[in-house]
Amino acid sequence: MVSNAIQSKQLLNEAYDAPKDKQLGLYEKVAELGNTQAMVECGNVYYNRNPFTEPNDKKAFEYYEKATKLDNPEALCTLADCYLHGVGTKDKSHFSENVKKAVPYYKKAASLGNLDAIITWKDCLRLGRGVKKDLKEAQKWEKAFEDKFNSLYSGYTTSYQTNFREERIKLRQSDWIGRPIPDTNSQKHWTWLENGHSEDRMEEIKKRRESVFKLRNRLSD
Repeated sequence: MVSNAIQSKQLLNEAYDAPKDKQLGLYEKVAELGNTQAMVECGNVYYNRNPFTEPNDKKAFEYYEKATKLDNPEALCTLADCYLHGVGTKDKSHFSENVKKAVPYYKKAASLGNLDAIITWKDCLRLGRGVKKDLKEAQKWEKAFEDKFNSLYSGYTTSYQTNFREERIKLRQSDWIGRPIPDTNSQKHWTWLENGHSEDRMEEIKKRRESVFKLRNRLSD
């Protein structure tokens, strides 16, 4: 008899290969089996403006939140992003409160080895955002990122690794709608966030979110 874990993994692989207009329904069925990655994929469909699915930040947030309760690293990091940027949450304007909610999720996701979370958690420590500034600890996480990255991509050429690493960091230190920060100055990212989230800015985020996630998906291949 096939266990739920094996069955859900098989079904998830089938969902990955399915046409995009069928994927959400398949992901939801697998999520019901308790598969946290399927929960994340459901959130991604609602979050990424899938052409066959009406975007729904609230549903995306709920799926990520459900997966975080089962310690899925990607969900932990993305839920933190949601809090930080006011996506799918009730409060979209109070930056300091959003940071306080986001930081613990970044820290936990980083401790579970999520590369994106490690980058952001390192910046939180380096800049003192939502946590006491600690340059020594930030350096430890810088090394943790390099070690994790090298272990994952050791089979690739040096030039590919270098370009991939730079793009990955730049994506995390972007202003969320895809514009790179000069010299990867993450301080500018936080300054942009501190200005709050006007309706016009939130609309701009939504319009360009798809291009950001296309880059993220390409970097994750």
